[in-house]
Amino acid sequence: YQRRVRGLLSATLPLLVAGADFVDETPIEKISFASCSHQNKEQPLWSEIARWDPDYFIWLGDAVYTDTRVRPFSWKPPSIARYSEQLHKMKTSHDYQSFQKRRTKIVGVWDDHDYGVNDGGASDDLYTAAVQDIFLDFLDEPEESPRRKRRGCTAHIYWEPEKIE
Repeated sequence: YQRRVRGLLSATLPLLVAGADFVDETPIEKISFASCSHQNKEQPLWSEIARWDPDYFIWLGDAVYTDTRVRPFSWKPPSIARYSEQLHKMKTSHDYQSFQKRRTKIVGVWDDHDYGVNDGGASDDLYTAAVQDIFLDFLDEPEESPRRKRRGCTAHIYWEPEKIE
């Protein structure tokens, strides 16, 4: 089975690499995932994730909660300034800063709360574009990244199959 999968991956390698935002050729042993982290609450997850010593950490969305409930089942997106403040609050929290100092590479995608409102969509193009840049800054995404040139926060990462242990 492994040989067959490796053969299939080898056959598609040029296509995968060509479509990747970046290629990581370093050996990878552990990848951690998390989502739904509230910037105004305790952050014990960072020390737990750090204990596993992952090579990569991937935000799966809802890195912060910035919307305001105006009535049951109705939320209002934050101002651009408040959105930026709340991501800054998460990024500068003691536990998250300790985690960021590790060798773990942090990447991520966003979900409804990351672009403003519970169960919302990216329907307001100007607002979405503004918060996208702020969110990518939160992830320390390089200015020349292809992710900054397209709408949305998808990421195309390619890890060499031979390097995944």
